[in-house]
Amino acid sequence: MSGTFIFSFQLSGWVGRSIVIILFLISIYSWTIILKKFFLFRRVRRATRRFLAASPMGGSNLSLFSEEKQKVRKFVHSPLFSLYQKGCSVLSSPLKGERKKISFSEIEEIRNLLETGAAKELSSLENSLVVLATTTTLSPFLGLLGTVWGILKAFLSMGLEGSAGIETVAPGIAEALITTVVGLVVAIPALVFYNYFTNHLKNFANELDSFNSEFISFLKRHYAIGYETIPKV
Repeated sequence: MSGTFIFSFQLSGWVGRSIVIILFLISIYSWTIILKKFFLFRRVRRATRRFLAASPMGGSNLSLFSEEKQKVRKFVHSPLFSLYQKGCSVLSSPLKGERKKISFSEIEEIRNLLETGAAKELSSLENSLVVLATTTTLSPFLGLLGTVWGILKAFLSMGLEGSAGIETVAPGIAEALITTVVGLVVAIPALVFYNYFTNHLKNFANELDSFNSEFISFLKRHYAIGYETIPKV
């Protein structure tokens, strides 16, 4: 297979070789992103599972935020823990004095902060995925460009030589086929992993929304002024 690829590359002209080299560079860049995102998403999933297993809102107060750094280090890659830290940090400000409750307007401020934080966390996770989407779209077209150019080159050679012998059309056909193959080889993994990462991003988005709702509900139950007097439906 490698011998066929090298032989086809040698038969190609400068246009075909240039396209193959460009596709090769795109492939290296896309695979760098794929590996980087794969290990990042794996760390995020593991940290999130650990954080949720710790049941940070299982009691009547938010004590996990004040624990030692060594104990919470295993949560640092979780977007949920990041939101939890922000929420607790904002909550601790009005409770530093003698106050033990906060108003509903302050809870709404925390809700807005969590929503903004969730958007930033998703944006950070989504960063560079546009490269995979571009690779998926661009690579086949670069391959198609090489295909058209190779076929055009083969027909021109036939016209100039007045012969359709294999030695006449081989360079053009080789150029057409190698660019097509390389274009697909680059595009297919990018497409597969782009869909894989996008699906995980949707799951993360759902987890962030659910966590924000749960966090705000927890604040209302345990920290909101006058919550006990609100009739339960």
